[in-house]
Amino acid sequence: MATLIDEIKEDKDIALKEYRKAEDKLKKFEDGENGGKWLDELRGKTRRKERLDEDDKRQLAELKEEEERLKKNVNDWGKQVQDLQKALANFGKGEGNEQIA
Repeated sequence: MATLIDEIKEDKDIALKEYRKAEDKLKKFEDGENGGKWLDELRGKTRRKERLDEDDKRQLAELKEEEERLKKNVNDWGKQVQDLQKALANFGKGEGNEQIA
């Protein structure tokens, strides 16, 4: 039988793996894979006040959405890891460690 603390540890390990994967995907995007370089180029065009055609505008919007999705994913998994770590720490403060059937 697994204890509640064992289940939380397992969940934390899973969340930590997912957090690291999410960070890796975001880094690859920002380093230019999967559109990051193109996003930077399109942002540069807008800063230089160059005119974007409709296709570029659509692509810029899609890439911004992808970047935001990746950042949110990293933040969500990071928060999950923190929450589970806090739950583990609370066990040392007198909260129970009852058996789970």
